[in-house]
Amino acid sequence: MQSQEIIKKIDSFREKKRILFNRYLSLTGRLKAGLEDKNSILPDGLLSQRQDCIHNIQKIDRSVVKNIKAGITKFGSISKQFKRLIEGYQQDLKIIMQAVTLEDQELMVRVQTERERIKAEILRMQHGRQAATGYRPNVRRAPRFWDTRS
Repeated sequence: MQSQEIIKKIDSFREKKRILFNRYLSLTGRLKAGLEDKNSILPDGLLSQRQDCIHNIQKIDRSVVKNIKAGITKFGSISKQFKRLIEGYQQDLKIIMQAVTLEDQELMVRVQTERERIKAEILRMQHGRQAATGYRPNVRRAPRFWDTRS
């Protein structure tokens, strides 16, 4: 494999990964918006789509590592162009990952507050149910014929 082919492959991987990260960010934004609006959005579909993005990103990472190793062994030492490509790749991903991290942290805070709200609501409902059953009058039934002494 020629150096230009490896460089083109790595560049295409970078673009695919950028697209997947942008999709991941948009799905995270939709999840956050759904939590804010408290509408009937079911997060299952969005969460599975996000997980698919993560799996695809991991596949791309494995392919990039394989191609980088192939490039290093093919050329013996790393050429300056190859080194710049890898550094640019890392820099792009660092910027994208910072945005993803911030978005995920904001989503986690919102999910935790929503969880606490739901827990408090369930606890309040439980207390109401216990109060309602606690004030129920004791009903004494008349003994049946087999319960009475003759």
